[in-house]
Amino acid sequence: MVIKTAIHRFPESDIQLSLGDKEVRIASIDFDNSKRLKRIEEEQAKGSTFVTESKDLPHIINSSRRDIRVNQQDYTVGIGYSIWGLGTADGFFDWGSGKWGTHSDAFDAEVEHTINQTNNVYDENFNDDDYLDSGNTTATWSGNGSVSFTSGQVAQSKTFLLNDITVVSLIITPTVVSGSFTYQIDTGSGFETVTTGSRVFLTNSGTSVKFKITESAASTGSLSNLKIEVFP
Repeated sequence: MVIKTAIHRFPESDIQLSLGDKEVRIASIDFDNSKRLKRIEEEQAKGSTFVTESKDLPHIINSSRRDIRVNQQDYTVGIGYSIWGLGTADGFFDWGSGKWGTHSDAFDAEVEHTINQTNNVYDENFNDDDYLDSGNTTATWSGNGSVSFTSGQVAQSKTFLLNDITVVSLIITPTVVSGSFTYQIDTGSGFETVTTGSRVFLTNSGTSVKFKITESAASTGSLSNLKIEVFP
C-alpha cells in the first residue's frame, strides 16, 4: 500500500489519508514488460550478424592470347572425288550429291600452316607441354612450371613460329634457377648456338623456329622460364 493523498482539516487535528496500490501495480507491470522486451532483444541478437565494416576487394585477372595457329588440309589430287560426291565425266562435281565426311580420303592429313606468337614473343613458362618435342627431349619438362636437367640432358621444342615472319635476329632471355646451359636456335637450316641477354643476328634466317637447351656443366640444373623475342 502507498499513501495516495493526505487531507488535513483545520482546525481539526486528524488527517484523512487515501491509500491504494494502483500505482505500484502499474509500475510493476511496466518493469516486467521492460525486462521481457530486453530478454527478447538479447535472444534475437544471439542469432544476428552485425556488419561493422564493409570493404570492396576487387579481383582482377589479366589475360592475353598466347598464339594463333592455322592448320590446313590439302585436296588429294587425282583421287577423282570430293567431299560432295563423285566427279562426273566433264570434271565437275555434283553439288549436294554427297555428304560432308563421306569421302574422308579426299583430303591429305591436317598439317600446321602458320603459327604466330603474340607480339613476336615466345614465352615458355613450362606449365604445359604444348611445344614440347618429346621425341628429342631428355630433360624433365613436366608441366609444373620448370624444366630440370641432369648432366648433358636436352630440352627441345617443336616449331613455335611458322610462316609468319622471316626471323633474322632474336633475343633469348632465360630464367635460370641453377646450372649452366647451351642455347641453340633452328630456323629451318639446322641448330646454331646463340648467346643470351642481348640481340643476336642469326647465321641463317628462316620462317620455322624452334629451340634446344643443353645442360653444359656436367651437373644438374633447372629453368623456370624461357623468353624468345624474334625480329624480321
